[in-house]
Amino acid sequence: MSVFCFDNNLSPRLVQILKILRHQGLIHVREHHSIDPGDATIVERAVSEGWILVTADTRMRSQPATAAAFQQRRITALFIGGSILHKNLHEQAVWFIRHWEEVAVELPEAPRGTIFESRINRTLARID
Repeated sequence: MSVFCFDNNLSPRLVQILKILRHQGLIHVREHHSIDPGDATIVERAVSEGWILVTADTRMRSQPATAAAFQQRRITALFIGGSILHKNLHEQAVWFIRHWEEVAVELPEAPRGTIFESRINRTLARID
């Protein structure tokens, strides 16, 4: 089973809601005290554990400490677009609930290093 790691740009309450609805394989970095909340540590851990990173931090791909993992295509990630991020928690949860089946199937089946992006009014799009 794939593990989806939500970083600090998304609320831990969102992960709790999805878990209540029986979505499995979800963690939030705040749940794991062994994870330093810094981007580089989260990316390193995602690479070593095979986690799929879920984040809204598009700057992560350009920061020297994390860019290498993306450039070397060692991490699969879903970048949540600002149109979703700027919605309230309820609306974010609704988006994930509506699209979770697609996310949970397509991301784990994609080749390692595939980066996806999502927007409020469309489904997943691969970023090359």
